Amino acid sequence: MAVSIFISNNFINVTAGSLQKNKLNVTKCIKTPIQEDLVINGIIMNEDRLADALKNIWADNGGLAKSAKLVVSSTSVLVKKLRVPAVNDRKLLDIIKDEYSEVENYNNLVYDYRVLNPKVKEGGMEVLACACEREFIESYISLFEKSGITLEAITPALSSIINTTSLYKDLSHGTYVIANLDGNNLANTLFVNGEYYYSSRSRLLEDFGTEDADNEMYRILSSLIQFNKSQKTGFDVTNIFFTGDINEQSTQIGAQLSRALEVKVGTLDAKDVSNIQDRYQFNKLFYTLGNL
Repeated sequence: MAVSIFISNNFINVTAGSLQKNKLNVTKCIKTPIQEDLVINGIIMNEDRLADALKNIWADNGGLAKSAKLVVSSTSVLVKKLRVPAVNDRKLLDIIKDEYSEVENYNNLVYDYRVLNPKVKEGGMEVLACACEREFIESYISLFEKSGITLEAITPALSSIINTTSLYKDLSHGTYVIANLDGNNLANTLFVNGEYYYSSRSRLLEDFGTEDADNEMYRILSSLIQFNKSQKTGFDVTNIFFTGDINEQSTQIGAQLSRALEVKVGTLDAKDVSNIQDRYQFNKLFYTLGNL
C-alpha cells in the first residue's frame, strides 16, 4: 500500500491505499493539526518540529510504510500548460527549461513535466510543466531523512488534482472548478470539457464563514467564471467543487454561492471513486488521494 502526504499550513494529511481498477482503495486516513508557522506556503520554517510531527504520526499509526510520496502546494512551484513538439525526453526538458528562462535564479531550478494530451489536433502535444528551486526540493529531502521516512516522489498539487478528477466518469466532459481551501489560501483549478485549462491562487483576507469571506469568495469565483467566458471555450462552468479545509458549514456557504453564481456549488461524492464513505473526509484529504 502506498502512502501519500500533504503538509498544509495547518495540518499534515496522510492517506494510505492504492488505485485498483480506477477506484481508490483507502486503508488509512489521517489529518493531524500542526503548530502554526511550521510551514508557510509550502516552505518549511522549522524542520526539527515538523520532523517530530511526522515521527509522531508514524509512531501513533502502526503499519504505515516507511516510504511515502509527497504532494506540495506552493507558489514556489511554477506550473505551465504548454503545447510542445512530440520530441524525446531530453529535448522536451530543454524546451521546458527555455520557457522559464526569465525566472529569477533560472540556473538553480529543477524541472519536470507530465503529458496531458499526447496528440493535439493542432499538432504536437500538451504537457503540464513545472519548475522550482533546487533548495525547495532539498528542504523536503532533508525533512524526510530526519523523520526516518524514505521520500519516493514529490508531486505538485495540480497534478494530483488532475489524477483524482480523472476517475470521475461524469466529469470526463464537464466544465467545472475545483476550489481547494487551505487555511486562508484558496487554490482554483478550471477544467474545460474534462481537460485541465487554468489554475490560480488567492489569499482570503477575511475569516472563513463570515459574510465578508462569502463575498470575497464570490468575487474570486465569479472572476474565474467570467475568465472562462472571455476565453470563448464554448463551454460554461456548471459546477464548483470545494475541497480541503471544509466542514458542514460549507454546505450552507455552497448554497449561497450557488444562488449568487448560478452554478452548482458543493463537494465531490466520495463513493463514486473510493471506498471512503464520508464525503467530508474524502474532500479534506483530496490532495493526497491523487498521489496514491
